[in-house]
Amino acid sequence: MKLNDFVKLLAVAAILGIASSSEANNVGTTGAAFLKIGLGARPAALGGSYVAVADDLNAIQYNPAGLSQLDKTEVSATYLNYFQDINYGFVAGAVPVTDLGVFGVSVAYLMLDGIETRAENEQILDTNAGANDLNVVVSYAKADIVSGLSAGINAKLISEKIVSDKALTFAADIGALYSGLIDNLNLGLAVQNLGPGLKFIDERDPLPINIKIGAAYRMLDKALLVSADADYYVIDQKAYVQFGAEYAVMEMIYPRVGYRVGGDLGSLAGLGAGIGFRLPVGDLNIGLDYAFTPSYGDLGKNGHRITILAKF
Repeated sequence: MKLNDFVKLLAVAAILGIASSSEANNVGTTGAAFLKIGLGARPAALGGSYVAVADDLNAIQYNPAGLSQLDKTEVSATYLNYFQDINYGFVAGAVPVTDLGVFGVSVAYLMLDGIETRAENEQILDTNAGANDLNVVVSYAKADIVSGLSAGINAKLISEKIVSDKALTFAADIGALYSGLIDNLNLGLAVQNLGPGLKFIDERDPLPINIKIGAAYRMLDKALLVSADADYYVIDQKAYVQFGAEYAVMEMIYPRVGYRVGGDLGSLAGLGAGIGFRLPVGDLNIGLDYAFTPSYGDLGKNGHRITILAKF
């Protein structure tokens, strides 16, 4: 495929994804819904517009091709204080290997305890159960497959447990990042959660297949980053559009803001804001990111994400 054809494909995919959302809404249902929840504090503060930014370990969740931008070993951990006492976390690491590419691994987990269960036709509490979700990912990315075009892939092991029922499946993500069109402009494309779905007992639920497309541009001597994404969930037939901006103050402090259009929990639920800090200590670069997302509509709970990271 020629590079001009690749750029045209990105544009067409964005138009189709946004247009399709006006024709149908929540037509399908999927399993493993936790895969739709963005984790990293930096992407959340940017409203989720990250498929063309993807220059740190958050790339594993948004566009594996972005790992090709890493030039140092990187590790990070994220914690999300979600609604209804749900605990959600993400730990990841990646290592660039000269002439081979970048290899990464991550584990995302969601845990909910204290679910009350009762025997059939009984009003008396039977047990306190829980739900657990797990997503283990092995990633690979390579820069300059052709001039300006990087590619990446995730291999995923996904499991869910609800009370005593368990399900396990495999899936894959593929991604591309193109930076050869205009200086300081990245174009990103990712297709996520390609797999057979999760089977509980006799019923198999499809995974939330998502097509992500976006652009990121740096200006003002690269101090200001602006980004825009479109997501299209194939089974749900639902589209979202995200926007974000980040400004670097002395390359140490990074205020951020973003917004996601198309959500079902009210206008404020699409807002994201946060701040990041970077502190170089010799060859070690330590970072802390925080993101705040307002109340999840009627759920009445604000979201707080914290990411700590190190590059060396």
